[in-house]
Amino acid sequence: VAALILYGVFNAYVNLWYQYFYYGNYTQTLWNCGHGNGFHMYVNSNYLTTHLSFSLAPLGLLFWIWDHPFLLLLVQWMSYCIGGGILYGAARKHGLAPELSAAFLFFYLGYAYCQSALFSQFHGVALLMGLLPWLYYCLCFSRRWAWLPLVCILGIREDAFVNIVPMLLYFGFRKEDSWRPARY
Repeated sequence: VAALILYGVFNAYVNLWYQYFYYGNYTQTLWNCGHGNGFHMYVNSNYLTTHLSFSLAPLGLLFWIWDHPFLLLLVQWMSYCIGGGILYGAARKHGLAPELSAAFLFFYLGYAYCQSALFSQFHGVALLMGLLPWLYYCLCFSRRWAWLPLVCILGIREDAFVNIVPMLLYFGFRKEDSWRPARY
């Protein structure tokens, strides 16, 4: 009985999922990127005329591993989980207690933007849920590698820099450990 219920829920989910517009556009475009057809979308349209999303091209290569329309959904969830793991690791490395780190992780995972991005169709901006924590971690603990998530974020979309400017300004102008209270 449980298997039939799960099968019914899966079929309802698939039915709802394939009605989404962006998911089909992204699946087709990234499948074409992975198979050498560039950013072609539809018959004679190019996705780059809509958004400058160069960082999405490597995702197309994943279609060689698993050639299925749900690949992008899996990538979106993996980005979400990896971002949460990176934030938890950063909180622990900053010296927060495991309970506080877990609470921080809970609030990140329950944030309305994260939830709305996960339970809607795939969008390239959803990759920010993994890339922004990676950039934060690199800026805190390994600045020589910060260029890699920075380039990936800037290549997601033409307006992605808006998400990282506050973080870059903070790390650029802060004094080391200035956020800690003074000890008397």
